[in-house]
Amino acid sequence: MSKKDQYLEIILQTNEWFDKKIGQLQLIIENEKDSKILIQGKDGEKVELPEDLKNGFYFGIQTAIEVFGEFPVKITKPNDNN
Repeated sequence: MSKKDQYLEIILQTNEWFDKKIGQLQLIIENEKDSKILIQGKDGEKVELPEDLKNGFYFGIQTAIEVFGEFPVKITKPNDNN
């Protein structure tokens, strides 16, 4: 496999990973009303995030989605006319 093909494969795999992670974050936002947020301490005890803090949690996820935006690299196939 040539270096060019290796770079292309790395970019494609990274793009796929990025899209998957953004999709997971969007699922959290879409299911906000039906979700519980549990935080696990060092002792293993799980505590539910209080309602008054949940809005900030979801706001943080929404902000992350907006900041990440779209994957910064676009790959297009060359046109037969080029």
